[in-house]
Amino acid sequence: MGLCYPLVLCQLFLGALMLKNYRLLAVLATTLALLSPMNHADAASSPTFSQAVSAYLSEDYSKALGLFQSLAKTNPTDSKVHYYLAICHVRLKDKDKGAAEYQWILKNSKDEALKEIVTARLLRIKPELKGTLKVKDAKLAKKHGPVRKVILFSTVWCPTCKEFEPTWEKTKAKLASKIQFVHLNAEDAAAWREVELYTPRAYPTLVYLDARGNVIENKADAPSAAQFLSILKKYDSTVK
Repeated sequence: MGLCYPLVLCQLFLGALMLKNYRLLAVLATTLALLSPMNHADAASSPTFSQAVSAYLSEDYSKALGLFQSLAKTNPTDSKVHYYLAICHVRLKDKDKGAAEYQWILKNSKDEALKEIVTARLLRIKPELKGTLKVKDAKLAKKHGPVRKVILFSTVWCPTCKEFEPTWEKTKAKLASKIQFVHLNAEDAAAWREVELYTPRAYPTLVYLDARGNVIENKADAPSAAQFLSILKKYDSTVK
């Protein structure tokens, strides 16, 4: 007859409690939690943020909405989850529910960059709120300082992105002490904030920013090494 491991562990747990062996108690408590059927069921059924974002990027908005609603039950204060709930609702033509999620973020989130994105999106679906909300969109700045950051948006399936990578790396190695170079996979869930802020529509896309984050240029482009350097020189006369 096989051993009933949870029963054995419970007996050991009671023994350790009587002996006041607190280190063993901690180990046994963790083991019991990991063996819990409910724990395993939750782990198997709970979607991850990446899975939900992947569904959204695949344009399966109904599936994405369901996944984000599941995430919201376990992470009710996660602003990222509420953000994706909002855009899923909007994609599914339910602007009122989308607006409600956006307004939740504006009221509860401490992420100022996200709130800027949300404000702009909320005004697109509720223009009547114009004048009641402060908006700072990522449009080209009329006045800006020299370029201090360049963001490259690419995807793993983009051949032009692959061709541009040597130019990117060469320029980055030459100017890294002066300019910050950031390479993002536009389909990676970790880059969701930047993708929503700068909205790349084709790949590769290069976004040039000054020290204050003002957008100098936002363009789908794969310049040659000489052209890339020329663009950077145009926006910073100290680049050689």
